Amino acid sequence: MGVKAVAQEDPMGCGIACVAFICGVPYKSGKCLFNRHDGTKPDCFCPDIVDALQKSGRAYNWSRIRGKRIHFIDGSIVFIRRSRTFPAGHFLVRWKGKWMDPWLNLDATCPDLSRAKAGFRKRLPGKASYYIFPIKPD
Repeated sequence: MGVKAVAQEDPMGCGIACVAFICGVPYKSGKCLFNRHDGTKPDCFCPDIVDALQKSGRAYNWSRIRGKRIHFIDGSIVFIRRSRTFPAGHFLVRWKGKWMDPWLNLDATCPDLSRAKAGFRKRLPGKASYYIFPIKPD
């Protein structure tokens, strides 16, 4: 798993960037793991991310979060709900007690993807609604 944050390079590429981070590869290599999602439309869903991670040899599953408190483990991905800041929602990765955010500076002052910076934040910038997690071998 990477230690350097991976910035999304497409308007809807946060899921791709999260997969690339987990796989320790650049964004473009992570993008190759997806069958149909190209980062241009809001069409990346949890099963797409699980499939991409499985393609890379990692075992993952996903579930919806319904009011339960979850202890997020390293290497897990969450999808936060749509909001004013994230009109299509947003994927982030849990890593060493922080959240890798593929577009850390996204706000009204930086809507320009060409200036997107990835980084780590202490708290989620919204409410998590889906959880993608590594499956521990039996």
